[in-house]
Amino acid sequence: MERYICIHGHFYQPPRENPWLEEIEIQDSSYPYHDWNERITSECYAPNSASRLLDGEGRIIDIVSNYANISFNLGTNTYSLMHLFREEQRKILSLAINETMEQFEHAYRLLYENNRTLMAFLHEAGMPVPEAFRTAAAFTLNLDLKRACSAEMIDSEKIRGIITEINKLDVSFDSVSIEFMLRRKCEGMIGNLCGTCGTESELSMISDLHAFIEIIGSLSADLNYWQIQNIYYKMAKTVYREFLLKAKEGDSAAVKWLDVYRSIGEKLSFNTASVISEN
Repeated sequence: MERYICIHGHFYQPPRENPWLEEIEIQDSSYPYHDWNERITSECYAPNSASRLLDGEGRIIDIVSNYANISFNLGTNTYSLMHLFREEQRKILSLAINETMEQFEHAYRLLYENNRTLMAFLHEAGMPVPEAFRTAAAFTLNLDLKRACSAEMIDSEKIRGIITEINKLDVSFDSVSIEFMLRRKCEGMIGNLCGTCGTESELSMISDLHAFIEIIGSLSADLNYWQIQNIYYKMAKTVYREFLLKAKEGDSAAVKWLDVYRSIGEKLSFNTASVISEN
């Protein structure tokens, strides 16, 4: 007969601050540590975040976080989290959360991938898709989209494929966090264009930006272009003129750069004829 054991950790420490000083004073009984918060962290919480698995000869075969394999809570209020755990302790909790999120991702992705065809059929047939399927699809696709949009090298086809899948399955779109991520990525991409006037490299960079803005346009995210528009306007008065001179000298790459730049301006709601001087 198989037997199982369930372990629950109740990680809570009482307030130890001096109510007048609002600081934890030296606690002699916790020697050699400053106080019992530090001692318990060092002897309990930290070791549990990196527990050693040993073989029959006492050699380490793996290091794991016990928090990922047990049930635990941090007391009845936020005091134990905010005051007991300092920066090092927060790292321990982050490790436990990250490992738990990896488990969630694996479970949701498996559920989504194994039932993707069925979901599409139900949706096309006008039949209700089980909420568990929709939740798994939304979690997986939004996570994939965030990762694809935050990658150093933008894969436009991959992003378009994810967006198509989101629209096809009609799952919820995490517009708030993805809008922030897209905006920061776009700000970084256009900001990089202000540095140099190396025609070939700049043409590649501005083409990537153009493709990225096109992708954004296919999403239901209401992007705040304010900072992006500011940078674009600044470029119109500086970098654009440098490329205009190169184009007039017969640089074909510069001519292409100018065309892409004007197209971006239209997508950013600029009246390019008014903003850009061709003289």
